[in-house]
Amino acid sequence: TATLENLLPGVYEVTEKSVPAPYLLDAPSQLVTLYPNRNHTVYFENHKKPTLTIQKVDSITGKPLEGAWFRVRYLGGTSGTGGTIVGEYETSVNGTIVLTGMKKGTYVVEEISAPNGYVLDNSTQTVHLTGKDQDVITVTFKNTPKGSLLIQKIDSVTREPLSDVVF
Repeated sequence: TATLENLLPGVYEVTEKSVPAPYLLDAPSQLVTLYPNRNHTVYFENHKKPTLTIQKVDSITGKPLEGAWFRVRYLGGTSGTGGTIVGEYETSVNGTIVLTGMKKGTYVVEEISAPNGYVLDNSTQTVHLTGKDQDVITVTFKNTPKGSLLIQKIDSVTREPLSDVVF
């Protein structure tokens, strides 16, 4: 709270210059008209910087997957290509990456390495963080487990396994 007294009537611009972490500077300026013998209160509302959560799960069981690597790029506005790499992150034992204190703007999240035994998800997800009414935004990626094939060569009569067979 700040109080200014004995101001002359007129129009004033009140500008918020900085905010404490982890808040966003939402609307930095407001115009205020002061009238004689009347007080005026100006409110500045700040939203916390949003959190981006990346979830990695098994596409069949929904089980969280540890060890997937993701690249996060910042595009700035609401769209675009390329962008600045924010970082590369690995999912934890609970299958998540939590990035706090994100700037407003658009982010592209892409998987760059799948956990052992899983197929890489080549899709990317784009998310726009406004900082307003957004505490946590979650994107989920699903990996399909790699399959396996067991080939057995058996005698058609005895059903006994046969060795030295080439496939």
